[in-house]
Amino acid sequence: MRFKILIAHNEIPKSGLDVFAEKLERCELVISESRGSPFPSRETLLNDIKGVDAVMWFGHNHVDREMIDAAGSQLRVVGSMGAGYDHIDVKLLRERNIAVSNTPSILSSAVADMAVGLALAVSRNIVQGYNSILQNNWVVNHPTWMCGPALDGSTVGIVGLGAIGSKIARRIKTFDIAQLLYTNRRERPEGVEVGAKYVSLDQLLAESDFVFLTVPLTPETKHLLSLEQFRKMKTTSILINVARGDVINQNDLVTALQSKMIGGAALDVMNPEPLPPDHPLTKLSNVVLTPHISSATFRARETMARLAAENICNVLNNKELLTPIP
Repeated sequence: MRFKILIAHNEIPKSGLDVFAEKLERCELVISESRGSPFPSRETLLNDIKGVDAVMWFGHNHVDREMIDAAGSQLRVVGSMGAGYDHIDVKLLRERNIAVSNTPSILSSAVADMAVGLALAVSRNIVQGYNSILQNNWVVNHPTWMCGPALDGSTVGIVGLGAIGSKIARRIKTFDIAQLLYTNRRERPEGVEVGAKYVSLDQLLAESDFVFLTVPLTPETKHLLSLEQFRKMKTTSILINVARGDVINQNDLVTALQSKMIGGAALDVMNPEPLPPDHPLTKLSNVVLTPHISSATFRARETMARLAAENICNVLNNKELLTPIP
């Protein structure tokens, strides 16, 4: 049988596409073109998905009822090249007996590296320092110029000790922190492994100098942090979000930062994405922003592509998914 497979972005690493030739006897790859944009339009995807047996998905275009209906009843599997799946209607796919997978854990190291880098960027004024050079504002002979909070001796809190949170914990401990806290739906064995103390969210916010957000976006975690929670944080605390933008009430975060309710924030995820360049967050000196690139290493992307392709091939070859969405 000749399988028709949609590749939902024309820049998917070749190593991932090679898997189809290795594991399927016959297949046709339909590659969605971005046509000068960073990613294919929804209209392009809705057209290209018609009649395919499988989809390799990348990005945050929604796999919703409209997209699934456009594919047709022959669709057998959606292999997402990413860990998060809040943009995928998993429930509907299961109702239609369409397999669905993601690529968990693969990007954990890359995201953890970025999270620590963001913490340093905002706390040590790296972006401000760079801009001071460009603007010819380098200050000399001033004892506190560009000073910021240190990780050394600090209390660090991690909200969500999953694969990414655990990687952050292992990295952050090398900075000689004083205490590592975490909160989760329940205690995790990883907490014992990394020497972290399990506490409530309120206690974590009140005691932490650095707060890392690594929870998935669910109805329960949407706007997990809003003005009520920011008021419980230290006025010097640094917030780092590598989860999803909607885990934070962004308007409340702007208020908290403008009023110095908290010390600063470093965000790789926002709402909306892309963030308008004139958004209030871009005007604040105590904020560092990156455009959702925490998993953007060549190694992570290539491994994600191969795993997504292997999941698809397994289903088409009547085998089990390697990493089904739970």
